Amino acid sequence: MNIIQDILALCETFMVSTKTPRTVLSAKVFGASQKIDEIREGAGITSRKIDEAFEWFDRHWPADVDWPAAIPRPSQQTKPSRSA
Repeated sequence: MNIIQDILALCETFMVSTKTPRTVLSAKVFGASQKIDEIREGAGITSRKIDEAFEWFDRHWPADVDWPAAIPRPSQQTKPSRSA
């Protein structure tokens, strides 16, 4: 999978598991009610918006739904330590 497919997979899984309409989820995640459809149709998206979307899903993911195994979850990624 590529990162766009990952975002769309998270959207689809979230919509199905929470019964959230596509336009509502799109507005919550991207600030634009049609953005999921636009991405699906090939529209561009900035790396910042992608990062923000992953963070949104990570914070709002339902506790009773498994995060897709093939997609790295931000909160479970090890962050490099900063040396002094």
